[in-house]
Amino acid sequence: LNAGRANDAISLLQKQLSADSGDAAAHHLLCRVYLQEERWSDAERECEQASQLDPNNSNYHLWLGRAYGGEAAHASLRRAYVLAKKVRAEFDTAIRLDPRNLSALSDLGEFDVDVPRLIGGGLDRAEQIARQLALLDAVRWHELQAKIAYKKSDFVTAEREWKLAIQSSPHPAEQWMGLAAFYAQRKNFSAMQQAIASGTASTSSQGSSALVQGASLLIQN
Repeated sequence: LNAGRANDAISLLQKQLSADSGDAAAHHLLCRVYLQEERWSDAERECEQASQLDPNNSNYHLWLGRAYGGEAAHASLRRAYVLAKKVRAEFDTAIRLDPRNLSALSDLGEFDVDVPRLIGGGLDRAEQIARQLALLDAVRWHELQAKIAYKKSDFVTAEREWKLAIQSSPHPAEQWMGLAAFYAQRKNFSAMQQAIASGTASTSSQGSSALVQGASLLIQN
């Protein structure tokens, strides 16, 4: 899965599940492969199965929330509304099971920034999550602060927070790409290209999802 060999991963996991359909970890990994391939319904089914088999696993609920979110991004407005409620419920469950699940906190904070309060989000809730992250992880805190500031059209603060996230991270490739995305939104394409170059230079030799994000920005802009 980490090497991007989706077909091999699916084959191995399906073979494992044919021998033991109650293997929660295999269902979870298969969900993640399907998410990588944007097979939303398949991903939901597998993540739901993993969460049912091991309901106290925080990460299983996190990835189930991500699966619902993937479908919501491509669904009708009515369906997206229903799915958004499920996304929040799963992220909340993930955090309840593990209050130090940084990925779940970050995802819930981003959800709150992007989704109106009517559907379960809101900037006030995002700011609450930011206060929790401030005590746990400086990088994720600055990232969320940048997204909150951008939503408020406070672009000076947003840029500063992205730069602080980069300074706080020992491996800042993803934070550089976050700054690059900010510049792309602001139509500052020369700064975007410089940020992508810096992010690429800081990426490990094994590669990173940051490279994919940088390539996507260059293609789109």
